[in-house]
Amino acid sequence: MLAHERRRLMVNEVNQLGRLVTSDLAARLGVSEVTIRADLEHLERRGRLSRTRGGAVPADSSDAIDAFDMRAAMRSGAKRSIALEAAEFIRGDQTVILDAGTTVHHLAQVLPEVPNLNVYTPALPLAQHLIGVEGVTVHMIGGRIEPSWLQTVGNASVQGIDDVTAHILFLGCAGVDEDLDMIEHSPSVAEVKQNLVRHARKVVLLADSAKMGRMGSTKVLPVGRVDTVITDDGITDDFRRRLAKLGVEVVVAREISETS
Repeated sequence: MLAHERRRLMVNEVNQLGRLVTSDLAARLGVSEVTIRADLEHLERRGRLSRTRGGAVPADSSDAIDAFDMRAAMRSGAKRSIALEAAEFIRGDQTVILDAGTTVHHLAQVLPEVPNLNVYTPALPLAQHLIGVEGVTVHMIGGRIEPSWLQTVGNASVQGIDDVTAHILFLGCAGVDEDLDMIEHSPSVAEVKQNLVRHARKVVLLADSAKMGRMGSTKVLPVGRVDTVITDDGITDDFRRRLAKLGVEVVVAREISETS
């Protein structure tokens, strides 16, 4: 791939995803991280994006909060429909873990009104949203704050969840690759997800159909390790059959209008 083709791809992806990760780009495009950083510097000089530590965000969304909001707005109808299906799993007197990510954030916005719900989360925007919600006790999972992703990271001991066992973990991901492995763009974020899975009786993955078949540099875990995948009706029959063959329950949410 020529330099101008590589840079055009970067501009397209940063505007679609709201974030680029240097190590992920280097692995996918088969070039060094030095080359990627040079490309990002070139694009920043031309006003096409803004560089951050370890990557870049869109030029008109130079802080992580704006980038998060952009990602949350993408395919918001599908994400909200997935969130509404996920909310059906929640009961009173439960302990749940809500992972970071925009689809899980949509779930936080539609939590059912149930009593005595304990919520653990590494996600800063999600914890802030749930503060003061009646019937919900929020526990912020500790660790180092990763500003690019607005969440805490670290191992289970650092994050203070060694003694936590949740009824349900609602998990997000950057994608599911052709090997049926969940993928992420950041090794530190992948480590958090691996830790969280060990502390839940049931794992529910929230992933819209656009994430099926994506590539990524960091594998998190096989999708066969989760109990349920909730997605939208854009999932292909082939992907759905392959997930079912692993023994994973597949719930297909009916997509609602993004203006609803």
